[in-house]
Amino acid sequence: MSIKKYFTLTFPGIAVLAALFPSSVQAQKEDLGNQQYIIVKDYKPVLAESYKISDLPAQDTSASKTQDFAYKLPEHRMETTYETALIKPVTIKDPGIQKLYRSLLILGLGSQATYNGELFVNSLRSKDFVAGLHLKHLSGKPNIDDVGNAGFSNNLAGLNGKYFLEKFTLSSELNFSRDVYHYYGFNTADTIVNDDNYKQVFNIAQFKLGIEKRDLSKGGLDYSAVLDYTALRDNFEKEENDFILKGYLGKKFSEYYGKLDISLDYFKKTDINPILLNKYHNLPRNIVSLEPSLLVKKDKFSLFLGLNMTAEKNLESTVHVYPDIRLELPIQEHVLSAFASVTGRLVKNSYTSVTRENPYVSPQVVPVPNTSEDLTLMAGLRGSFLKGISFGAFISHTSASDMLFYVNDTEVSFPETFNIVYDDGGWTTLHAEAGYKPNEKLQVTFQFEQYIYKTETLLKAYHKPANEVAVTLGYNLRDKIMANVQLFFRGTQYARELASNGSETAIKLDGFADINLGLEYRYSKILSLFVNMNNLGFSNHYYWNNYPTEGFNILGGIKFAF
Repeated sequence: MSIKKYFTLTFPGIAVLAALFPSSVQAQKEDLGNQQYIIVKDYKPVLAESYKISDLPAQDTSASKTQDFAYKLPEHRMETTYETALIKPVTIKDPGIQKLYRSLLILGLGSQATYNGELFVNSLRSKDFVAGLHLKHLSGKPNIDDVGNAGFSNNLAGLNGKYFLEKFTLSSELNFSRDVYHYYGFNTADTIVNDDNYKQVFNIAQFKLGIEKRDLSKGGLDYSAVLDYTALRDNFEKEENDFILKGYLGKKFSEYYGKLDISLDYFKKTDINPILLNKYHNLPRNIVSLEPSLLVKKDKFSLFLGLNMTAEKNLESTVHVYPDIRLELPIQEHVLSAFASVTGRLVKNSYTSVTRENPYVSPQVVPVPNTSEDLTLMAGLRGSFLKGISFGAFISHTSASDMLFYVNDTEVSFPETFNIVYDDGGWTTLHAEAGYKPNEKLQVTFQFEQYIYKTETLLKAYHKPANEVAVTLGYNLRDKIMANVQLFFRGTQYARELASNGSETAIKLDGFADINLGLEYRYSKILSLFVNMNNLGFSNHYYWNNYPTEGFNILGGIKFAF
């Protein structure tokens, strides 16, 4: 619908307005007369155009002129009475060369007839050579109820030295040890026997001679060669001789380092008067291995590529080929890195290695098979964060053949000893460790390992603990009092028991905690007093079945440097 507006204009009316407002309205001179007009029209609203002022200023930049300014700064000097003092140069305190003492003597006396003595004698500072002498004696006669004499004695005498030439380093070692043990794991209420009838003595002599050349120049050749001879003789006239000749060749190629490790191991156990003679007695054995490898180091990773080729000869000859691949990747530099590896190796089982791990093994034992760790897969993390905190953790799994386990020997009624059995299988390891050292006074370390074993024929992995935990705390009070606390926990393990019909049963050996405390008071730089307290928990526990360990014991003494 249209909108209509009506306008009525009367000329006499305009004349009246002009008379009232003469400055704003003027009438026409000509008299138009008195007429009336009526205008009729449709209303159409119209929006007028708007004009927007721009926010951005605009100017002509085609030409510009720089105005020159001239500044005149009047010189004015402010008088002051301050006088500068002479600045002394900063000096760094020279600690000087600390005095070295050639020898250290340790003497101790403890409960349960424990005697301890140790002597270190070393050469002083020299650019040409280093040499040292080490003597040690530790003996005791623990009073353990209901078992035989558990007396022991550990003795060591050793010489070592290195001679430095311009391009070569010559080294040598000569060691002799005499360790005495008793097969005390029997009930004294049932058996009365002289101590010498169940005493075992291991006399071990070792000689090493080596040469090494390390060439740090580009394209230089590194190499080394070592001759290692070990001879063992026990109280039952059993002998074992072990010859090892090993060395390596290495060379650096730009960012790579190539290396070849070579080893030849010949060993033989001889029974003078074998009680049980069989084809394994007096059997010569040897192991030959070649290990080529290449180390690649980059900014982002480190890669080790190797191959372990090992041939062994027992009753038969066998060749093993193991991978040796190790990778490390930094996730955050100097904070966190990841590592992984795929490896394998052959572990030599000899009479010497077995008796060093378990000295209560029967002298009739014949450890022929070597343990083959066919494949080990491992992955983990290591790093450090905050101040003085470091950590590491990994998980690994090993598949193995001829794993070695210790079981109580049932073939001989006296003395109570251990035999060895073999089985295939493997184990998984969970490992975690951490350290905290905020300053030179305090240091705390923690280590945890969990083992999960799998065997094919044996009921359990005998004498292998389920887990182990170790915590140590060391504190230094003004370099005068040194305190050291150790907490060790060993989890459940199992021992084998055979019934009269030959059936096998697993006996559970409970876990235990062992707490030790060591204190040292440094009277001066050359003299200090110490006391060590072991098994503060007074626990009766077993490392080996039927062989309880001694209870609480204490050892105190002096340390003297001269």
